[in-house]
Formats: sequence, C-alpha cells, structure tokens
Amino acid sequence: MSSTSKILSSSIAKALPLNLVYYSIFHEVSRLRLLALQSLPSLLFTYDNQQLSIGCYLQTEIDLWKIALPYAVKCSEKEYIVTITKILNSFLQRISEAEANGQSDNCSLLLNFVNNFLLNDLFVTQVAYPGTVADKERWALSTVESIVNRQNNTSKMKSQSEKYDPQSDLPKHHDCWRLIMANIISNDVIAALLSLVNSMWDNTRSSAYTILLNVLEYAKYNSMSLPDIMTNDHSRDLFKARAIHLASSPRQREADTGARMISILCATISDNHEQYHYLEYISNLCQNRLSVMESSLGLIHDYNEGSDPLHTNGLPLAHGLIQSLRLVVERWDFNEIPDSNVLYRTMIRNCFRAIEISLIVVADIKDDSDELGPNELKLSTARAKQAKSIPINVNTGAIGANATFASLKTVNDSEKKSRLLKQRIVMGTWLLIKEACATLSSLMCSSPRQEFDLVSSAGDLLITTLTSLKHQGAAFAAHKSLQQLCILCYSTPSFQIMQLPSIWAEKFLHEISSVEIVRDSTLRRSTGYGLGFLSILRSEQVSPKFLFPKVLSNIIKLSLPASSVLQRQMNAHSLKSNDLFVFHGKCPSITELFVSDEGYEERSRIHALNILRLIILDAPLAGETREFIGDCIISSLIGYKDTSWAIRNSSTMCFAAIMLRVIDPDKNAETNLVGINDKRTRNAATANELFRSYPSLARFLLALIDEEIESSGYQQSIHPALFPLLLMIARLQPLCFQKVQPNDVGILDAFIDPIINCLGHVHHKVRLVAARALAILCSSDSKTRDGSSRGAIIDICVCRLSYFAKTKEISHNLDHGILLALKHLLNFAPQSENYLQGDVYEAIIYYATWSRFTLASHPLCTAIALEIWYISNLKAEQLSLPANSKQNHSTLPLVCIKVIHCISILSSTPANRELSGFSYLSRVASEITCKIAFNQIFSMVTSSDERATSISTVENCFTNSNYDVMLHSVKAFKKGLYDALKKLSHDINFTSFQKMDILSSVSKLALRSLNTIVNRDISACHPPTLRRLSRIALEVLYEIKSLSTHDRNGLNHMRSLDDGFDASGLGKRGCGGEDLMPDSAMSLFDNSILRGQSPKQGLNSISITAISDLSLYQLWDILIRLLNIGGLEPTDKNIQGDNTNSGTVLAGNALELTAFVLLELRKTANDDALSLSHQINTFVQLIEDSTHPLSSWKVRHSAALAVLNSGLMMTSHDESSSEIYRARLYIKLLELLQDNDEDVRRAAARALSMSSPSKVPLLTLQDASFHLPSEMKTLDMFTLLLNQLAGRSKNIIHQMNNLLSEYEYTAGNPKHEGILNLNTERKIFEEEDPNPYEEYLIITQSLVVMIANFPFDYSKCSESLAEFFCDLYSSYGTVMRQIIEMFHKTEKCCDVAHNVTLDGNVFSLLHGLILSVAVGLLFGVEDGHVVSLASEILTLDTIYLHPCIRTALNLVTVVKKFDTGSQKQILQCCFLVERPKANGPVV
Repeated sequence: MSSTSKILSSSIAKALPLNLVYYSIFHEVSRLRLLALQSLPSLLFTYDNQQLSIGCYLQTEIDLWKIALPYAVKCSEKEYIVTITKILNSFLQRISEAEANGQSDNCSLLLNFVNNFLLNDLFVTQVAYPGTVADKERWALSTVESIVNRQNNTSKMKSQSEKYDPQSDLPKHHDCWRLIMANIISNDVIAALLSLVNSMWDNTRSSAYTILLNVLEYAKYNSMSLPDIMTNDHSRDLFKARAIHLASSPRQREADTGARMISILCATISDNHEQYHYLEYISNLCQNRLSVMESSLGLIHDYNEGSDPLHTNGLPLAHGLIQSLRLVVERWDFNEIPDSNVLYRTMIRNCFRAIEISLIVVADIKDDSDELGPNELKLSTARAKQAKSIPINVNTGAIGANATFASLKTVNDSEKKSRLLKQRIVMGTWLLIKEACATLSSLMCSSPRQEFDLVSSAGDLLITTLTSLKHQGAAFAAHKSLQQLCILCYSTPSFQIMQLPSIWAEKFLHEISSVEIVRDSTLRRSTGYGLGFLSILRSEQVSPKFLFPKVLSNIIKLSLPASSVLQRQMNAHSLKSNDLFVFHGKCPSITELFVSDEGYEERSRIHALNILRLIILDAPLAGETREFIGDCIISSLIGYKDTSWAIRNSSTMCFAAIMLRVIDPDKNAETNLVGINDKRTRNAATANELFRSYPSLARFLLALIDEEIESSGYQQSIHPALFPLLLMIARLQPLCFQKVQPNDVGILDAFIDPIINCLGHVHHKVRLVAARALAILCSSDSKTRDGSSRGAIIDICVCRLSYFAKTKEISHNLDHGILLALKHLLNFAPQSENYLQGDVYEAIIYYATWSRFTLASHPLCTAIALEIWYISNLKAEQLSLPANSKQNHSTLPLVCIKVIHCISILSSTPANRELSGFSYLSRVASEITCKIAFNQIFSMVTSSDERATSISTVENCFTNSNYDVMLHSVKAFKKGLYDALKKLSHDINFTSFQKMDILSSVSKLALRSLNTIVNRDISACHPPTLRRLSRIALEVLYEIKSLSTHDRNGLNHMRSLDDGFDASGLGKRGCGGEDLMPDSAMSLFDNSILRGQSPKQGLNSISITAISDLSLYQLWDILIRLLNIGGLEPTDKNIQGDNTNSGTVLAGNALELTAFVLLELRKTANDDALSLSHQINTFVQLIEDSTHPLSSWKVRHSAALAVLNSGLMMTSHDESSSEIYRARLYIKLLELLQDNDEDVRRAAARALSMSSPSKVPLLTLQDASFHLPSEMKTLDMFTLLLNQLAGRSKNIIHQMNNLLSEYEYTAGNPKHEGILNLNTERKIFEEEDPNPYEEYLIITQSLVVMIANFPFDYSKCSESLAEFFCDLYSSYGTVMRQIIEMFHKTEKCCDVAHNVTLDGNVFSLLHGLILSVAVGLLFGVEDGHVVSLASEILTLDTIYLHPCIRTALNLVTVVKKFDTGSQKQILQCCFLVERPKANGPVV
C-alpha cells in the first residue's frame, strides 16, 4: 500500500469510526442502513493497520451481515427491498469469486453463510415463518428469488453454450452452489415457500409461486430429487385435495392459493406427456364442476320461488379450477403433444360455458334477447335456461354486503343461510367470469391452431360480456382478454381472422348507434363499450393505422347533436360545419357528415361522449388521439348547451379528460394563481400551441362567448357553456411566459374584450375563471398600453368600475369581476407598484374600506380589494421598493380590524349571518390581520409594546364570536408558525431571553384563547379551531422546551417537518446494552442533517405555569373538556377498555398538552397524592383508549409523544405508587413499536428508550424486554406481565377449531369430484387486519423474555402461579390432543397441506402457548400431561413439524424447575426477540 493510500485510509478510519458505521446499520432511517451496508466493503480495509487476507475481511463482513439482517429486513419501502437485495447479491458474488479464485482460506464461507444463516435461520425461522408480515415476505422472497434465478440462468447459459463466467464452472464453486440449491429444495424451505403461497397478500402468493416453479424446474433440469412432501403419493393426494378445496372457495385469496397449488403439482411432474394428462384431468374436473354449477343455479332458482332453503346447500364454484388451467397453459407448452388441439378446444368451450353461466347472475340481459352468447353456444340444463330467462340477477352491490348484513339481526339460521347464499352466488359468478375471460385469452394464444369459428365466437362472447356486465372488475378482465384476442388476430396469417377486429369494431358501433337496439349502459359512464373500443384500438399494430381514425370519426359524429340542430347552431355562429370539424376528412367512408334527425338517439350521444372520455384518457392512444382533440372540445362544449342532463354530464366528463390530458396535467390546479413565480402553470399548454393545432377552435370559442353574452337571458342561464370555455383558457400557460409570434397577436387579442364582458356574469365561478383567463391572455408589461398589454387591460377594467361610472346604477357582479381581474393582473406583474397609481389606487382604497365604511359595496368586493392591497404591500416589501402602497402598510391592519369589528356587529344579528360574501370577507380580513400581526410578533425590530398590541389583536381574532373570523385567523397564524419557529431557533440576532419572551407570549396567547373558547357554551366550540389552537400551543411548548434544554440537535415532533432523520438514535448502547460508542463518535454527526432529542434531559427544566396565565388545575380542566370535544372521554377504569372510538386529532393534541400538565402536577402535588393518583390513572386510561389500531395515526402518534413528555417512563423511587401505571404504559409502548405508521413507531421508541439511540423498532423492543424486569421488580408488575401473556393465547382454541373444521373436508382424502367447499359458517368477506405491520408473536415472545428474566421470589406467589398456569395448561392440552388426532389421520406421509404448524393464523398462537407452558414448568408448576403430550407429538416421525414448533416442544420435554440452563433455552426459543449480543466488530 502506498503512503498516499495509507493516509487516505487513516483519514477515513478517523472520520468514520467502525462503531459508528456499526450502529448505523441498526438506525431507524432506512437509507442510513443501506448506506452503511453498502459502504462495508470499502470501509473495512481502512481500519486495518496490517494487510490481512481477503477471507478475513469477508468473515468480518459476514459477521456484520448476520447481526444486521434480522433487524434490517423489515421495511415497507419498495426501493429499500430492491437495494438491500442488490447489495446482498453483490456481497455473495464477491464471496463466490474469492472462493473460486482461492483468495479465501475458508472455502465454506459462502455455503455456511447462505445455507446456515440466510436460508435455515433467517428465511425459515425469522422472516418467512407462518403468519409473518408483508414487509418481511417481500425481502425473503426477493432474496431467495435472486439465488434461484442465478442458478437457473447459469444452467440455461451452460446448456445453450452461451458465454458465462468460467469461474462459475470450477468444481468447488459449482458444488457450493449446488449444495445451496439442494438446501432450497429441502423440506423446510419448500414448506416455508408453500406457507407463503397461502399468504393474504397477492404479491407474496405470486412471488412464492414463481420461485417454487423455478426451484422445481432447476431440480428437474439438474436431476435433483424433490423432498418427500412433493414425491410421496399419499402426500400428493392430500395436497391435491386441499388445493381443489381452496380453489372452490368463494374467497378470492383462498381460490388463488388453491389454483397455484394445483399448478405446483403439475410442476412436480417430470414428463411433458404426464403433465398433459394432468392438464386433461383438471379440465375434466372443471367441466364437471361447471355442470354442477348449472344444476345448482336451477335449484337456487326454485328456492327463490319458495322451496325449502334447507335443500339448497349452496353454489359450487369453478373459478379457482379455471384459473389453474390458465396457470398451467401459460407455464408449459403442449403443442408437441399429438391431438392437443382437441383438449384446447374443449377447454376453450368450457370457458365459453363458464362465461355464460356467470352472465346468468352478473349480466343485465336484454328482455328481447333469445340467446346470451353466440348462436352455437347453448346452456346445458333446462333449469339454467329457465334461470337465464328470469335471471337470478342478484345486485352486485351485495359483494360488499358484510357491513350491511352485520347491521341486521339474523332471525334464524335459514335467514343467515340465505344471506350467505346470495353473497356466494354473486362473488362466485363474478370471480368465474373474471377468471374465465383471462383463461380464454391464454388458451386462445397458446392453442396449437387458431380456428376462425372459435376466435369469432370468443370475440362475440366477450363483446356480449362487456356490454351486459354489472361489475366493473369483471369488465376489465373481459377488456384485457379481448385485447389479447385482437392482437392474436393481427398476428395470424389468416386474412379471415385478421378482419375480425374490424368486424367487432363495427359491431360495437352498431350497438351504440342503432336506434332499434341502443340501450342504457349497464356500467356507469358506458364503461363496457369504452373498454371494448380500447381493446380493439390498442391492438392495431400497423402504421399508419386505418381502423383508429375510422372508429374515432364515427364516435365523434355520434357525440354531436342531430344534423338540423347542429346546422342551426352553426348558422347562428356564422360558422361552416365543413371547416369546423376535421374528423370527416380523416374518414372518407363517412357518407353523412352528421347524424340525421331520424337516426339521432340521445343514448347514442351519451355513449359516444363517454367513450371519447376513455379514449382521451388512454395513454397508449394519446398520439393518435391528439389530432381529433379540437373536434372533441367543440363536441363537449356543444353538449353543455343541451337540455338533457345526461348529455351535459357526459360532456363535462369528456371535457375534464381533455383538460387533464391536453390543457393542464395538474389535477389539483386552483383558480387562484400565486403569482409570476407560480411554476404550476409551466406544464400547461400554451394558447399559441392550442390554436395553431386546431385553427377552427378559436373561431368557435369566440362565437360561443358572443352568443352567451348577447343572449338576452344569459344572466338567468343555469348551465352556461361559458364556464368550461373560460376555464380552458384560464388553465393555459400565461402568455407572459412565452414568446408571442406577430401572427398570433390578432387571434389572442380578439378574446380580450369578450372576456372583459364576462367579468359581470351572474355566476360567481364564471367571474373567477374570466378574471384568471384575462391574466393568462395578458401578453406583456409594455408601457405603450396597447393591445393585450397589462396596462391597457387594467385601464379598460378600471373604467368600468361602478365607482367611476357616470350612472347611478351599481353592478356588484361587475365590480367583483373587475377587482378579481385586477388581482390576477397585478399578481402576475413583475412590479405591480407601477400600476397602483391614480385611479387604480383610489379604487382599491375605496373598496377596501368597504366604501369608506358606508357598507355600500358588496362584501366580496371589499375582500378582493383587501387582498390586492395586502399583496401589493407584500410584494413591495419583498422587493424593497419605495412604493406608494408601502407607506400605507400601517393603515392596512387598522382597516382590517375595523372591518372585523363591523363583521362582529353585523353577525350578532341572525339575519345578517347569511349575507352573500360575508363569510369570505371575514376570512380575508382575519387572515390579513393575523399575518401582519404574526410578522410583528416574530420580528426582531418590534418593541415590547408593539408585540403586546399585536398579541392582543390576534387574541381578539382568535376568540371572536364570528366562526369565520375565529377559524381563518387561527389557520393563518398556524400556517406560518413552523417556519417562524425554525427561523427563530437558528437566528443568532436574538438572545435566548428575547426568544423566550416571544415564545412565552405566543404560548399564553394560545392557552388563554383555548380557555375562552372552551368556557363558552359547548355548541359555540368549534373543533377545527380548537385543534389548530392546541397545535399552536404544542409547537410553541416544544420550542420552549428545546430552548430551555439547549438541545444541540433541536426538537421536532411534527410529521410535516420530518425531512431528515433522528440522530438521537445513534447513542452509546449496543444490542445487549453495552457502552460501545465513544463520545467523540457522536460529534461526527452534522446537526444540519441529523436531528433528535434526548428526552431525559431537561424534562424538569420547563414549567408550563411560567408560560401560561392559568393554574395547573385550570389547565387540567380545560384539557379534559378538549378531550371530550375531541371524542375521547377519560374513565376511571383500571384496566384497558375496548374503546375503539379513540378520538380525533383534537383529542391527540389535548393528550400531548395533558402530558406537560401532568409532569408539573407530579412535582407540585405532594400534598394531594390521592388526586395525583386519580389524574395519572386518567392519563394512562386515555393513552390506552387512544391507541386502538383503528384510530387515526395522528392520535396514536400524539399518545406516544404524551407518554414521552409526561415523564412517567422515568424511574423515580419517590413514586412507587405509580409503578403499575408505568408498567401499563410500558406494555402499550411495546405494542406501538409495531404500529403501522412509521412516525408512531419512532415516537414510541423515543418514549421507551429515553436517552437511548434511535434504532430499528425491533432492537428497541428487544432492549426494553431485557431491561424492564430489572427496572420494575414488583409483584404488581409480574402479575401484569402474566395476565398479558395469558391474553395472547386465549383465542387459540377458537382458531384451532376453525382450522380443523376446514381440514375435515379433505384430510380423509375424499374423491376430488366431491370436494365442493360449501362451508356456510364462515363469512365470505372476512375482517381485515387493522395493523398489517404488527407481528403478533413478537409481543408474545417479549413477554416470555420479561417473565423468564424477572428477578422475583416466586415462592411468595406459588399458589397464584399454579392457578394462573392451570388455564394455560388446559388450553395447551386441548390443542395438543387436537394436533395429535389430526396427525394420526395423515401419519403415513409428510402432509404439509393439512399441517397446523404451517397455518398463519395458528402458528403464532401455538408457539406462544408452548413457550408459556415452558415458562410455567420453569417456575415449578408441574403437570405430567404437558410433557407427555409434547413427547407424543415428537415421536411421530413421519409427520412434518415447523422447525420452531419442534424446538419449542423439545424444550417442554427438557425444561427443569428454576434451572438456569432451561431459562437460556427458553430465551433462545424466542427467535424474534432473543439475538446474539453484539460486542462490536473487531478487525
């Protein structure tokens, strides 16, 4: 190594100590963990003074990966999973290359790391155990997939004689990876993958299925034997029975699992001919099931007619079996099998049949339709035909019927069965048509031969499906299928088949245009027709396209009114229809330009407009659609004038699609523009571009504006076309951003006067968009004031104000519109002060002062004038210009205060509260007042008297009796508070005393205002205002706390400011609590990027009474009222309630404030211990009630912060009476460490670890589990932990009974044709997990760790222990006997399909129960049956047990009373919590 390299390495090592890097891999911020892991290869070399072998460095890196991965794999960010998998793969590649090149002394590094750690330990045990969470599943599957794909790709490259790394063929290297693949093909890994196929998450099932198929393909290619669970004939039969049972389920997830299991069985067959016979078997099974479905539908029809429901057992379902056909034909090719075409034809016919059966229920069949599908396709049974003619037609809204049915009381079992039967029918037929459509296209594309009759029939049936379905999800499946079918048609050499898409397009056009057959759409917005056209138009691959312009031209033609009506409109506009539209030139085959009066049908026009909307929104067709956009705009605007509401509605939707795709892609665009720096308009289309692309559009728009204005009744028009027209112009990119060409000026200038005339329109929205459109068309700031320049437009507008008019008639609408235009024009002006002179200035002052407080002007005019005045002052201050308006800045707040005073007087009279514009004026005046006062409060140049005056002004607004003044003043103050506090904390011009003075003033302001509002009548309390006020108080309190403790990293609890990560997590404690990181290491973290707090410091340094004018007890009463208003009422219960109504965000804010008050009460309430105990109990109960998983994340986040700020989690020997409350909070925080929201987890970690670092939640939870017993050693704490542990397993018997009842259907290996899955006990739509992030087993194992480590004299409570564990032992005995009985049924083989230890709902409960029993044995609570039952299960050698369950059962058989070795074994069985202690890496 050169001297330069040594210096560089030494510098890096000093700058980034290894311990610092080490703790970064446990940090709560995912990107920091990634960077730490990614930097390991480069950094490890810098810490070595001696040149070691590559193997030594690799071994050190392996050790770090082993420590880090159990904590690093759980993350919901998709990019994180991808990145960490790439980093790990790169590391594996480096190990592999080092071993292949002989650079590693230990040739088994890769094998040990991958097999022993990644697969056997991490994948099987900790990450992919049954019942794991989606975040872990994603990482587990991506890692295994990368290993499997690497080997599959290597095998393929080798077989195809392609170039590949020659090192990969070295004997040692090849044997190593082969052993790794052999381990993947073992029972444990395959069983884990199969359990993931049963996951509730769609992506997990799909990924696990793909990996399993790739693994089986690798084994087949390399002649490797499969595990017993895949090869034993009896195991396969049981597996197949369970797969068919699941595939027959009405629950989509179960059916998907069953279909994939059927396909996996096909993958275990090595011979292609045998796989073909297996496919044939599934096809026959599917055909028989469809026959049973037809018969059952007839029986159900009879039941609906009044027969006994007990004779109707339910509808057998076939969608899972049909899905399995699709999975098989998409994976394997059977074209080489003789006569395979016959089987494919049969399966296609079965898909036809399945679609027809489904349409009986989920289609809106025409009354005059004799046939459902193609003429040659008949329903098989008379009963089904009879049902078809009625049909059953259960409303598809019943798919979400669980909530509706749950609100109804079941009268008897018959009624319950009837409800489930209807849900089963709807769900089953919907899933059937969805899967049948998908399978149909797969079969057609993979069929050895395409036959015209089948392809044509398939297309006709899919068209019927699209036009008659009542469910949108199934319609999208038919759409995708039809699109694949059209692509197939274009790819075949048969000219006859190639013509089918055109025929189908003509059929769709005929369906929507023929007066005789056109009908209302079954789905909203003509979705079925639209999707059908999209399928056909997308599939056209030729260039230029010939079908697209023909179809779209006909659709545009149908979207227009009848010929005579349209001609009259064109004549009225002096326009020629031939020049106006371009679609007729794109399709010469159109003989009539417009729809004749006889052929006009309103429903056809509605369909056409809706279809146009879908085509315009479709990205793949965007290029071809663009040239027709002008015609679509004209058609939509014409539709706005129609007398039919349905046509106006469809025109609106079509116009909205044009606005989004062509004019401005900003979905959240506002009418008000911020100003010239508003970048939101930069992505919009320009006026020049729009009118150049569509020359006739400008003429049409001008004519339409003139018609609206000249119409004598336009002021009374309810649905003017003027609004969408002006809105389109208003959303264009401003001309001042563009270079205007000379020939464009005339076109754009022509719009100025008509739009100015629109400023007085009767409709408020029209005035708004006209004002913005005028600012958009302003081309320059030229001083010549001609044409479309800003000065010329302002002059024209000001002259029309009533203030300057010679007539006495006042038009408030015109005044309002002109003032709006002035606001936008000045807002976009680079130097607006140049225009605020003379008449403009005089008019603004007149209207802003409410006509000099004569109240003659409309409130809206006064509001807009105030906004102009405020904006002009603000811009002058920002530009530091000596503007005329700047000298009047001090008068603006006085005017606003006087306006608010007038509002308060007027609003005292009920008749005045509903005045038009009154609310908006209240908002504007209060916002401006508070913004100006806010700036004065936080300004360095403001004197104490001026600040006090501003505080008083703001308080008067906050407590104003007018709701609008109160609400908007608080909103305006809060909006700038975060930035102001951040700026104040970093401002070196302020002393700490000055900062504290400002903050305490604002704090007193907020708390006094809260007190005033809360003490009013409850009906006068406004929760939104209270919520914002309480947030203001909190933010100021947090800033005061930060200032008082001189926190070096600052304090921030708000999610809205969470733009970095918390450095408090990088403390000094290791995984086992060791002090590893030196103080110098902490100094390396830059405060600009690392933020955090040390909550333990300074908790006692802040006194809320010093920053409030109220006493502690007054504050406590106020906060209790706030909690009540926020929906969270405190109770006196000593146990956690089942309250799922956890309050609003207001309640969360009140909780945080309560914590500060409680902290002070604990200091001062020594003389009233009883009252303090009551208040602590109230606080703890509020925390428990507010952290329900269904509550808002903001409330849960506030609860965690409240625990932190209350100081209750700090050890205090003076408050032994509050120990039990602290214990309850401890348990609740452990649960919040697994909250679904990241911010809640971080807050809970801070509350638990106090001065400890910000680590991943699992590491914090692990530390807490080991430290709690040593901190709280009371009997009450021990009893609480035992009760918590008992509650974790109370549901196991119920879950076991449900699971075994499911297994009963197939555990006896019945005939597959008779497996129908007609269970009527379970709900079809089962409840979702409210917290998918939570791992149930983690808390259970944490409790076991805490109890096993508890330093307590158990002899003092031996009797209560025996009584406590008696119930656990009873549950354990019941469950174990059920498992033994189940295993005896399948002891001939390794059955994984009916294995309770692999079920996600049972595994966590079962493992927790076994560990609880082991703890009881450790404490000396003996029961001979406990050990004997475990031993009996372990002696069943032929069955398969999950490794963790087997280890736990072994533990039960060997645990000894009060034995240290047994205690360690129990802790080792807690595989999610107990990890090897990290003593820090040493190189």
